[in-house]
Amino acid sequence: MNKLMMHRGFQIPGALLLSAVFLYSFYTKILDPEYFVTSVTFYRLFPLWPLNMASVYLIFLEAVLALALWHPGYRREAAALLAGLLLFFILIIAVSMLRGLDISCGCFGEESARVGVGKLLENSALLLLSAALYRGFGAGGEHK
Repeated sequence: MNKLMMHRGFQIPGALLLSAVFLYSFYTKILDPEYFVTSVTFYRLFPLWPLNMASVYLIFLEAVLALALWHPGYRREAAALLAGLLLFFILIIAVSMLRGLDISCGCFGEESARVGVGKLLENSALLLLSAALYRGFGAGGEHK
């Protein structure tokens, strides 16, 4: 990774941006969790019976990980787990595109964008940011 990306001056704004995106996502989903659960069903990738519980879990997981970026002991792990979530999101968006589904991603409540190249690029940029933060934070979340 570029030394600039691992520099302390990058980590704070990078963590702020990543945290803000996931906290905003939490906020919009928690306002209308039923909409989020419904949007997840449109992907047609998961059995219906666990979706309510899994969707609510995902909403809170995003918030917990966004906040964990600010705790020195959990920064690196939070960045890694957010990268894993983003990779999962990229995969299900790509699969949905290949299947020709014209659906909302469900990422930000009713304001969500459609599944498509723009969403893939957005999530890919956030994945790169997560990876850079992971690499920039040393063991225990300390700056390398």
